[in-house]
Amino acid sequence: MKFLLTSLTAVFLAAGSSSAINIFLASDSTCAYNPHNATQFIYGWGTYLPPYFSAPVAVQNVAKAGYSTRTYIREGFWQEVVDRLVPGDVVLLQWGHNDGSPINDDTRSRGVIPSLGNEYQDIINDVTHLPERVYTFGHYLSQMANDTISKGAHPIPVPMTLNKNFNVTTGKITRGNTWADLAYEFAQKSKLPFIDSRNIMADTFDALTQDQITALYQPGGGTHFVAAGANLVARSTVNAFKCLHSYPAILDYVSPSGKAIPLPKHCYRTALDASVAPAVERRGSLRRRAGM
Repeated sequence: MKFLLTSLTAVFLAAGSSSAINIFLASDSTCAYNPHNATQFIYGWGTYLPPYFSAPVAVQNVAKAGYSTRTYIREGFWQEVVDRLVPGDVVLLQWGHNDGSPINDDTRSRGVIPSLGNEYQDIINDVTHLPERVYTFGHYLSQMANDTISKGAHPIPVPMTLNKNFNVTTGKITRGNTWADLAYEFAQKSKLPFIDSRNIMADTFDALTQDQITALYQPGGGTHFVAAGANLVARSTVNAFKCLHSYPAILDYVSPSGKAIPLPKHCYRTALDASVAPAVERRGSLRRRAGM
């Protein structure tokens, strides 16, 4: 697997104020628009992000329910995104929930190898009945990031959203997660920006009771959110953007409602690139930006 490294200057070329800046959300059902949300009580956070930005920023929610990095690419959805990209666009890459599924089964065959290395596994796909070489999480993220950069756009890995898992000792929401950590490590290795909306949202959860947190999730579930929970993810994502102090092409167009969101207590692993946030640095202070 090869990583296409980008310098800080290359990643943060500010788009002109007269140009549209698209934020593409490449993710799964936790982000996707769900036309059946009224009956399923599943709301994707991408539905709630647009009001927090003003023109010329436009949010393009291209998340697909049920997909992993591997199947999103395999079934052509990622190429559709690439074909739409123009220089200056931003692509948030938020994956993990489905990447941990079985690599091969007769329902979806969507899992990937939980690594950033060069490992692969050759299978006869039980769904397609065709030979397939399955790669690592890092391999698929690398393809998405490289394709994005090749179009003059900017990839930003994002950790997967919080599952409703409580720490048995503290009673607080569990922050640690293999796929979230891999996304961060990928961003560091590839010298890409990273926004830690996951830890910022966990701070909000820490101020709530378990019952209050449970009420933010789909009844009986622990992965998908109801409307209030999905909106909280969107707000945490906006706050994570605020931690990217040198990204005026986005920050200059946070809407009044986005600016009104209280600043996060910590930026955590949010950083412009690996040189800004080394692996040992888990928390960072938020330098206040005018108007935020």
